Amino acid sequence: MADGRHASTSRSIKPAYLIAGGVLVLALIVGALVLITGGSDSPLVGGQSPVPTPAFSFTAGKTVVVTTAMDPDQATTQKAVQAAKPTAANAEKMIHDLYSNAFLVPDDWTTGSYDAAFDDFTDEAKAEAMKQIDVLTAGSAAGDTFSAIEPGKKTTFTTKVLVDPKGQPYSTVSTVTFTATATKKDGSGAIDIVSKGQYVIEKTADGWKITAFKVNRDDQPAKTAGSGSGATPTAEAS
Repeated sequence: MADGRHASTSRSIKPAYLIAGGVLVLALIVGALVLITGGSDSPLVGGQSPVPTPAFSFTAGKTVVVTTAMDPDQATTQKAVQAAKPTAANAEKMIHDLYSNAFLVPDDWTTGSYDAAFDDFTDEAKAEAMKQIDVLTAGSAAGDTFSAIEPGKKTTFTTKVLVDPKGQPYSTVSTVTFTATATKKDGSGAIDIVSKGQYVIEKTADGWKITAFKVNRDDQPAKTAGSGSGATPTAEAS
């Protein structure tokens, strides 16, 4: 019985050096996983760290307030100007999200899936936008064509805010210029994406939504490109 108890005890209690060795191995494994994945905030995607979305911001111009009141007094005008500020800021954010998802988010343009770009569109406007995907986005074949897309410096945004006779905003018309440089996969250089458009944003039952748009694309060979000349055909969406 003594030998049996001894044998049982020896199997359940391991020497200290074995325990320490096991902890060290576990620590090394955990450390290796952290290095590979970049921590809990950087999960593996296809065995590689996710590609970050390039940041950009618009150079915002002056907001113009258009009131529909007849001969508004100073108080009404001032109220309209103050109410227009958050409305203009919201319009800028909506357009920023549109262009970021349409041209810069790698998960979107590499797969040609741009649903997120049109989250702020009405159903009717989104349906029309999806028909003109190659004008409003990097294109359905962007993932096969480009290796990288980086925002350009010329990104401008201006907006007109229309307010009702009570000084409450009900619509905006935003004018946008967006540029980006897309590097070609085949090594033939890059193109400068140039998108110029106007977007009507209206207050609807579902909140502020893009209800109409008119966009022109006039892409050019990048100045740093080593080959090619002449502009690509101009395209228009509306």
